[in-house]
Amino acid sequence: MSGRILIVDQVPVNRIILKVKLSAAHYDVLMASTANDALKLARREQPDLVIAGLGTEDLSGIELCARLKSRRITSRIPVLLTGVATGPQERIDALKAGAEAFVAHFEITPPTKTST
Repeated sequence: MSGRILIVDQVPVNRIILKVKLSAAHYDVLMASTANDALKLARREQPDLVIAGLGTEDLSGIELCARLKSRRITSRIPVLLTGVATGPQERIDALKAGAEAFVAHFEITPPTKTST
């Protein structure tokens, strides 16, 4: 394996898609649906990278990043936050929390049907 990556996202489909893509690239992938589970996994498994969505049911991705960076055992693990950014403040907050990067994506909404 090339390295170990911890994926943290409350949306199961997001975790699965990332796991499939990263596993195909020969990464060992760990997954968590909550920030508390991610903190436990990060301490125990010491991943080479954490990719986290902006929010889980228990903490925001920014708060998760801050907690990872505040603990000596996990402070050196790079964190990549990803999510739908509503403005520049999320990026600023992510970087202040210690994230190495914030990757914004757009929310895709299905087209609405129009009556004819």
